[in-house]
Amino acid sequence: TTWLRSRDNPSYYTQIIMLDAGVESQYCEDLDVGEIDLYVDGAFCRSAPGPGTSFDLDGGLPIGNHSLYAVYISYGGCSGSKSPALRQVVDKDWTTTSITSTPNPAIYGQPITYTVNVGSIGVYEDGQFVIPTGNVRITGIGLVPLRGGGATITKTSARAGTYAISADYLGDSDSYPSKSPVLEEVVNPASTTTVLT
Repeated sequence: TTWLRSRDNPSYYTQIIMLDAGVESQYCEDLDVGEIDLYVDGAFCRSAPGPGTSFDLDGGLPIGNHSLYAVYISYGGCSGSKSPALRQVVDKDWTTTSITSTPNPAIYGQPITYTVNVGSIGVYEDGQFVIPTGNVRITGIGLVPLRGGGATITKTSARAGTYAISADYLGDSDSYPSKSPVLEEVVNPASTTTVLT
């Protein structure tokens, strides 16, 4: 009997997926004289010596559902066998979004610059973090495109008051949407001078 199990299911895009495979028998004692082959979506992926082994899919898998199975090939007196299909679910990467403003507090008539950063938990095989793409929606401003995982925009002026500002990252083909904590932007009235003549 050949079996295949996933340690990370569901996994996320770019995640290294760890798999365990093995073969067992009540009667055959030379199970180590053979190999276990891993197949992903019907295509051969890699092999390792039996009777037990681990595979790591360090390149990750595309987003979606995948069918994986293991085949034990015996070089001794045992018969070969194939594991039941394992359904591996690969989700998008999770993200976090933050927003800051400068200056805060501001004065009526003073430009305010908002800076948004969107981070991802996804890491490529070379150790580089996945950089989310797409747009963020900033309260009172609208859609702003991301560049290098961030966005900066300046609002020329705002009326005096306190504003609850947040940034909503809308996601892309590889990354889930996320929303920033609420930023409280304070705009104080402009100071005046009065002269009597």
